[in-house]
Amino acid sequence: MMTFMSIFNTIWAGFLAAMFLASVARADCPEVEEVRDALRAYDNQEPIFQGLIYGSVAMLEIWASENEWTSVLVMPDGTACIMDEGARWRLLWGDPA
Repeated sequence: MMTFMSIFNTIWAGFLAAMFLASVARADCPEVEEVRDALRAYDNQEPIFQGLIYGSVAMLEIWASENEWTSVLVMPDGTACIMDEGARWRLLWGDPA
């Protein structure tokens, strides 16, 4: 059974994704393989998460190295946009690969 907070979080995540997708649609994003190759070359980042976005056909990828992370939005047309990047990340739960 879904709680109010889980429903709210799902709706909020969908809203944020829709707002971001609307803004990215006007951006010039390279091909997904070009972005992935660049992330591997830059600080040896590798993918640590992939997930479909609710209410969308886009996919979110999180890439990371020991000290840095990058979030990437992969669009259905084969392009990918870097959403954000940062440093000093940690795994909060789960077993690291």
